Amino acid sequence: QKENWWPAPLPRRRRRHVWDSTRSAAGQSAEPSLSVDNSSVTVNAPITLVIAAWNQLDKTLECLETVAALAYPASRTILVDNGSEPPLAPAITARFPAVEVVRLPHNLGFAGGYNAGIRQALEGNAAALLLLNNDTLIAQDALSHLAADLDVAPNVGLVSAKIYYVD
Repeated sequence: QKENWWPAPLPRRRRRHVWDSTRSAAGQSAEPSLSVDNSSVTVNAPITLVIAAWNQLDKTLECLETVAALAYPASRTILVDNGSEPPLAPAITARFPAVEVVRLPHNLGFAGGYNAGIRQALEGNAAALLLLNNDTLIAQDALSHLAADLDVAPNVGLVSAKIYYVD
């Protein structure tokens, strides 16, 4: 008989994936590697969106259109221009003046770009972060659902939305 190493599926009523930092891959309690405290996150807590982009102005503008249409009342958006040529800032700030643009002098790669944005967000006392690719279109209610999941369980350190591919 094969040992069941895969964790039990989430109840069907849940529509989003939730990762609990106190569970191991086998579904057994494990010592968390870092302390999680999301007690400052409530359903209307500010969420900072961090978007990293390298070139791809059209896709980035489409992404920001969906971000601007979010129904969530409290959010902040940081766009990291990861060394794009020409720089994205003039086009971004012209259409989305509320978006904070962090311009990197050259492409620092995926992790380097997001780390710069995360650093900016944490310096602004961000309570929660959403890392979003610049080629993503986000649903209007996405932040509301993610914030609600964080609000329900104070020991949850990370939530993620279901990803669909646009035809």
